[in-house]
Amino acid sequence: LALPGDRPPPARASARGRVHAFPIPAPLGERIGELARASDTTVFAPLFAAWQLLLARWAGCDDVVIGTLVAGRERGELEGLVGCFINLATLRFDCDPARSYRDWLVETRRVVVAAEARTDIPHDQLAEELRACGAAMPEVAVIFSDSSRRDRLSFGGLTLTRMARGE
Repeated sequence: LALPGDRPPPARASARGRVHAFPIPAPLGERIGELARASDTTVFAPLFAAWQLLLARWAGCDDVVIGTLVAGRERGELEGLVGCFINLATLRFDCDPARSYRDWLVETRRVVVAAEARTDIPHDQLAEELRACGAAMPEVAVIFSDSSRRDRLSFGGLTLTRMARGE
């Protein structure tokens, strides 16, 4: 993903990256939630779809590969184990500029659901297997993560409140 930069790239590439977090204003968050419900998705899908389209526009290309983190605890026998089971899902999208946003949101949901069904293979193992077959794993330059944390969540008459440890 060749994104334009505000400075020249370093002489030697590194794995160093940056995180940019920003809050979504409450009225916009409510509208995104309404769109997600109307599209039978979680809030992740409209945000992810918008991010893909923005990156495609910035990069000036239709072929976009984005990584996203998945829980990696699909198997019941892993539930009680201590440790980090996060896996990277590599998702490739054809960002057709003629497609409507609603159509794009449906396609995003389809690709994400299909990818979630195949997260039991670790990313590194999959890349190694592809290399052994002469194929290449698409390079992930951008990772999208919905790390939103809500202090209160209400649904169906039930309200959950985040509490600090020891409370």
